[in-house]
Amino acid sequence: MDNYTSDSSDSDANSNKVIDFAYLLLEPETVENNLEAYIDDKKIIFGCRKNCGNGLKQISKNIWKLKNLQLVSFGGNELYEVPASLGQLQHLQALVLCDNKLESLPANIANLHKLKSLLLHKNKLRTLPPEIIALKNLTEVSKSSNICISAVNMV
Repeated sequence: MDNYTSDSSDSDANSNKVIDFAYLLLEPETVENNLEAYIDDKKIIFGCRKNCGNGLKQISKNIWKLKNLQLVSFGGNELYEVPASLGQLQHLQALVLCDNKLESLPANIANLHKLKSLLLHKNKLRTLPPEIIALKNLTEVSKSSNICISAVNMV
Protein backbone atom coordinates (compact mmCIF):
# COMPACT_ATOMS: atom_id res chain seq x y z
CA MET A 1 0.00 0.00 0.00
CA ASP A 2 3.03 2.25 -0.15
CA ASN A 3 1.97 3.13 -3.70
CA TYR A 4 -1.29 4.71 -2.58
CA THR A 5 -1.68 8.25 -3.85
CA SER A 6 -4.73 10.43 -3.97
CA ASP A 7 -6.07 11.52 -7.34
CA SER A 8 -4.70 14.90 -8.37
CA SER A 9 -8.28 16.14 -8.41
CA ASP A 10 -8.45 15.92 -4.61
CA SER A 11 -8.71 19.50 -3.51
CA ASP A 12 -10.89 19.32 -0.41
CA ALA A 13 -9.41 19.55 3.06
CA ASN A 14 -10.63 16.06 3.99
CA SER A 15 -8.91 14.21 1.15
CA ASN A 16 -6.24 12.79 3.47
CA LYS A 17 -8.51 12.15 6.46
CA VAL A 18 -8.52 8.51 7.58
CA ILE A 19 -11.53 7.13 9.47
CA ASP A 20 -10.11 4.39 11.71
CA PHE A 21 -12.56 2.03 13.40
CA ALA A 22 -9.91 -0.56 14.34
CA TYR A 23 -10.15 -1.84 17.93
CA LEU A 24 -13.65 -0.40 18.45
CA LEU A 25 -15.46 -3.76 18.40
CA LEU A 26 -18.31 -2.40 16.34
CA GLU A 27 -21.53 -4.32 15.98
CA PRO A 28 -22.52 -4.92 12.33
CA GLU A 29 -25.73 -2.96 12.91
CA THR A 30 -23.71 0.04 14.07
CA VAL A 31 -21.71 0.01 10.85
CA GLU A 32 -24.81 -0.51 8.70
CA ASN A 33 -26.86 2.19 10.41
CA ASN A 34 -24.11 4.81 10.17
CA LEU A 35 -22.66 4.03 6.75
CA GLU A 36 -24.12 7.09 5.07
CA ALA A 37 -22.36 9.37 7.56
CA TYR A 38 -19.09 8.47 5.80
CA ILE A 39 -20.27 8.87 2.21
CA ASP A 40 -17.64 11.51 1.34
CA ASP A 41 -14.70 9.84 3.08
CA LYS A 42 -11.94 8.29 1.03
CA LYS A 43 -10.05 6.12 3.55
CA ILE A 44 -11.77 3.88 6.09
CA ILE A 45 -10.17 1.24 8.31
CA PHE A 46 -12.39 -1.40 9.92
CA GLY A 47 -9.35 -3.42 10.96
CA CYS A 48 -5.76 -3.75 9.89
CA ARG A 49 -4.24 -6.97 11.19
CA LYS A 50 -4.99 -9.86 13.50
CA ASN A 51 -6.49 -8.80 16.82
CA CYS A 52 -7.15 -5.19 15.83
CA GLY A 53 -10.25 -5.76 13.73
CA ASN A 54 -13.79 -5.38 14.95
CA GLY A 55 -14.77 -9.02 14.73
CA LEU A 56 -16.95 -8.14 11.75
CA LYS A 57 -18.47 -11.22 10.17
CA GLN A 58 -19.80 -9.41 7.11
CA ILE A 59 -19.25 -6.34 5.00
CA SER A 60 -22.35 -4.26 4.49
CA LYS A 61 -23.98 -4.93 1.12
CA ASN A 62 -24.47 -1.16 1.02
CA ILE A 63 -20.71 -0.53 0.89
CA TRP A 64 -21.29 0.70 -2.68
CA LYS A 65 -22.77 3.89 -1.22
CA LEU A 66 -19.25 4.98 -0.23
CA LYS A 67 -18.54 5.97 -3.84
CA ASN A 68 -15.49 8.12 -3.04
CA LEU A 69 -13.67 5.38 -1.15
CA GLN A 70 -10.06 4.96 -2.27
CA LEU A 71 -8.75 2.79 0.57
CA VAL A 72 -10.66 0.36 2.75
CA SER A 73 -9.22 -2.11 5.24
CA PHE A 74 -11.18 -5.02 6.67
CA GLY A 75 -8.06 -6.83 7.89
CA GLY A 76 -8.15 -8.83 11.12
CA ASN A 77 -11.89 -9.49 11.18
CA GLU A 78 -13.93 -12.68 10.79
CA LEU A 79 -15.21 -12.25 7.25
CA TYR A 80 -16.32 -15.32 5.33
CA GLU A 81 -17.41 -13.52 2.17
CA VAL A 82 -17.12 -10.26 0.27
CA PRO A 83 -20.34 -8.79 -1.15
CA ALA A 84 -20.48 -8.28 -4.90
CA SER A 85 -21.43 -4.64 -4.22
CA LEU A 86 -17.76 -4.00 -3.33
CA GLY A 87 -17.10 -4.19 -7.06
CA GLN A 88 -19.00 -0.92 -7.50
CA LEU A 89 -16.36 1.17 -5.70
CA GLN A 90 -14.91 2.69 -8.85
CA HIS A 91 -12.29 4.85 -7.06
CA LEU A 92 -10.91 2.10 -4.83
CA GLN A 93 -7.13 1.88 -5.03
CA ALA A 94 -6.30 -0.24 -1.97
CA LEU A 95 -8.31 -3.15 -0.57
CA VAL A 96 -7.14 -4.92 2.59
CA LEU A 97 -8.87 -8.21 3.35
CA CYS A 98 -6.03 -10.06 5.11
CA ASP A 99 -6.41 -12.07 8.34
CA ASN A 100 -10.01 -13.16 7.73
CA LYS A 101 -11.74 -16.42 6.83
CA LEU A 102 -12.48 -15.71 3.18
CA GLU A 103 -12.88 -18.71 0.91
CA SER A 104 -13.59 -16.83 -2.33
CA LEU A 105 -13.87 -13.40 -3.90
CA PRO A 106 -16.62 -12.17 -6.21
CA ALA A 107 -15.70 -12.10 -9.91
CA ASN A 108 -16.78 -8.49 -10.21
CA ILE A 109 -13.76 -7.45 -8.16
CA ALA A 110 -12.36 -7.00 -11.68
CA ASN A 111 -14.57 -3.87 -11.92
CA LEU A 112 -12.16 -2.10 -9.56
CA HIS A 113 -10.11 -0.65 -12.42
CA LYS A 114 -8.14 1.77 -10.22
CA LEU A 115 -7.14 -0.95 -7.73
CA LYS A 116 -3.38 -0.90 -7.08
CA SER A 117 -3.07 -2.95 -3.89
CA LEU A 118 -4.97 -6.11 -2.93
CA LEU A 119 -3.97 -7.72 0.37
CA LEU A 120 -5.44 -11.19 0.80
CA HIS A 121 -2.89 -13.04 2.94
CA LYS A 122 -3.97 -15.25 5.85
CA ASN A 123 -7.40 -16.33 4.59
CA LYS A 124 -8.81 -19.65 3.36
CA LEU A 125 -8.76 -18.81 -0.34
CA ARG A 126 -8.33 -21.71 -2.76
CA THR A 127 -8.51 -19.72 -5.99
CA LEU A 128 -8.80 -16.16 -7.19
CA PRO A 129 -11.27 -15.08 -9.84
CA PRO A 130 -9.48 -15.19 -13.20
CA GLU A 131 -11.06 -11.82 -14.00
CA ILE A 132 -8.47 -10.22 -11.67
CA ILE A 133 -5.99 -10.48 -14.54
CA ALA A 134 -7.82 -7.55 -16.18
CA LEU A 135 -6.79 -5.16 -13.39
CA LYS A 136 -4.02 -3.28 -15.20
CA ASN A 137 -3.19 -0.94 -12.28
CA LEU A 138 -2.78 -3.78 -9.77
CA THR A 139 0.86 -3.75 -8.66
CA GLU A 140 0.67 -5.30 -5.20
CA VAL A 141 -1.03 -8.60 -4.40
CA SER A 142 -0.42 -10.36 -1.12
CA LYS A 143 -1.84 -13.89 -1.08
CA SER A 144 0.45 -15.93 1.17
CA SER A 145 -0.82 -18.20 3.95
CA ASN A 146 -3.97 -19.27 2.16
CA ILE A 147 -5.09 -22.84 1.46
CA CYS A 148 -3.28 -23.06 -1.89
CA ILE A 149 -4.17 -20.40 -4.34
CA SER A 150 -4.23 -21.96 -7.76
CA ALA A 151 -3.40 -21.04 -11.22
CA VAL A 152 -3.99 -17.38 -11.85
CA ASN A 153 -0.82 -15.65 -12.99
CA MET A 154 -0.64 -12.59 -10.82
CA VAL A 155 1.55 -9.49 -10.89
